Amino acid sequence: MSAPSPATVRRASPARQVLTLFGDYWWDVAEPLPSGALVSALGDLGIKEAAARATLTRLTRLELLVGDRVGRRTTHRLSERGAAIIAEEAFWLDTFGQVEARWDGLWSVVAFSIPESRRALRHTARSRLKWLGYAPLYDGMWISPRDTADEAMAQLRDAGVGDVTAMRARLETTTEGGPQAAWDVAGAREEYDCFADELARAGSGVDPGATGADA
Repeated sequence: MSAPSPATVRRASPARQVLTLFGDYWWDVAEPLPSGALVSALGDLGIKEAAARATLTRLTRLELLVGDRVGRRTTHRLSERGAAIIAEEAFWLDTFGQVEARWDGLWSVVAFSIPESRRALRHTARSRLKWLGYAPLYDGMWISPRDTADEAMAQLRDAGVGDVTAMRARLETTTEGGPQAAWDVAGAREEYDCFADELARAGSGVDPGATGADA
C-alpha cells in the first residue's frame, strides 16, 4: 500500500488553521480581524464558508476567540486564553529539540470521570490533555512521560472537571508495546518523513506570488 501524500497526512483541522492564521499573521495586533476576512482566508485553505463560520462560532464558545458585532460588521480576536495557547506553542516551537531532558522512568497518570451527558466537557478535557502531550492508555486514563501531573490537574479543574486523580508513577502493562502503545509512534514518524520530503521537494522554487492551495 502506498504511503499517503503529505497533504493528506498533515491536514490540520479548521480550528487549528484559525489559530495558525492568528499566530502567524495577526500576532500582537490589537485590532480584531473582520470575520469575512477570516472566512476568505480559510477558503484559500480549502475550507468551505459554512464550515469556516461554524469553526469561528465553536472557537468563540470554547473561549479561544472573542466575537464582536457592530451593526452588520462582525469581527473576531483572540481571547486571553487563546493568546496564551499560541504564546505557549510559539515557545514550544522555538525550543523543540534544543534540550533533551533525561527521563526519570516515571509517568504522569491522569484519571477522570465525566458523564456521557456532558460531551462538550469531555471534548475539552481530552483536548487539553492532548495539548499537554498526554495520550489515552485506557478510557478515562491518560498518560505522559513528562512531569506535568500537577499542570494537567490544574487544567482539568479550570475546565470544570470535578472528578480527577493525578499522580507520578512507574507503569507496567500487559499491552503489547507497553505504555508507549498509547501513541501512534509509527504514524508520527511517517508524518515527519512526509514533512521532510515535502520540504526537500519545495526547495527554493516556490513562487512568492503563489496563492490558495499552492501557497
